[in-house]
Amino acid sequence: RVTVGGLVFDAVIVAAFRTPAALTGVLAAIVLTTVYEWVHFLIHTDVPAKHAPYKQLHKAHRLHHYRNENYWLGVTNHLADRVLRTYPAKDAVPVSPTAVTALAGLKR
Repeated sequence: RVTVGGLVFDAVIVAAFRTPAALTGVLAAIVLTTVYEWVHFLIHTDVPAKHAPYKQLHKAHRLHHYRNENYWLGVTNHLADRVLRTYPAKDAVPVSPTAVTALAGLKR
């Protein structure tokens, strides 16, 4: 829903301003949104993480869902998590009673 709303907003911006800068901004937003959604999709599938940056994203996002949903909030990077101190070591955070209880390969 948010992605579709963003595309509608992008179309309105391009139609309203009709400038190269507006088109560039909209295209950049579409590319960044596509990358975000693709990475988020891959993290939620069983596609194995082979490279270190993706492994880090994959593990942290899984911890977000399966350990404690109040931490590891980033999907495509964790800069804000580090600044806001929501990227602790796994064992420094208690298991949330509302977190999903089962995940193969990730010990609580």
